[in-house]
Amino acid sequence: MGRVATILFAHKLGTSLEPEAKMYRLAADVFNDTAMILDCLSPAFPKLVRVLILSSSSVLRALCGVAAGSSKASLSAHFAKWGSLGELNAKDSSQETVISLMGMLAGSLVVSWVSSPLATWSTLLLLLSIHLATNHAAVRAVSMRTLNRQRANLVFSHLIEDDEVLTPEEVSKKERIFDWDGVLKAWACAIGMLHGASSLTVDHGKTLGQVLQQTLGEDRPAAIVQLLAFLEITGQKFDGWIPRLKQAGWNLDVAALETHSGSRLARDEMFA
Repeated sequence: MGRVATILFAHKLGTSLEPEAKMYRLAADVFNDTAMILDCLSPAFPKLVRVLILSSSSVLRALCGVAAGSSKASLSAHFAKWGSLGELNAKDSSQETVISLMGMLAGSLVVSWVSSPLATWSTLLLLLSIHLATNHAAVRAVSMRTLNRQRANLVFSHLIEDDEVLTPEEVSKKERIFDWDGVLKAWACAIGMLHGASSLTVDHGKTLGQVLQQTLGEDRPAAIVQLLAFLEITGQKFDGWIPRLKQAGWNLDVAALETHSGSRLARDEMFA
């Protein structure tokens, strides 16, 4: 099942692994730690249930391998600013070796103090919590320079509203690690431009389609026309934004907005 899960996971989410490298890096740790807990729980269940639990554990480890490997490659490319990817990977491997040796040493000291089931589970959950907390802090500290959907949402909404370009460091403090793909964080000015209004109150967490449906009702053609008008307005300004975005530190040469296959609209067909 693990091999099948690897193939299906890579096929379904392969295009989103690089744009969402921070999310999948942390998700890989969650998958691995969950699989470890399932392995520890499996002896307490009957044989049939145990097989299902161990199969689920195998699937989670397979997902961990795909997510960790791909996100690590993206993060390594991010840190290799001068093209020294080989040197970075070599030093990263050395660092992992040192950490593994330190973990073995610490484990040999801790295991002599852990003898009861309660102590075992308490120690396991404590160490897993520390593992996830430190990895979450490490991922939060990374300031990616590419514009995925969430970062582009933050940058352009702030740019439209305040005419100010956020730096990658500022955006990293605002973005969430686990974010629903494509969700619109509503800013009044951006949506107000869309409808020709000076201000508009929209609940956070709504998609652009839900916002249009909320304000325009079921009139889908009108909603599409309004959307195209908004895109035309921002498209005229985009050429002037490009130098400012690059000066702020954003890498616009990497296409990280499209995370899965979608539908495209041709304007000639819409207005024909």
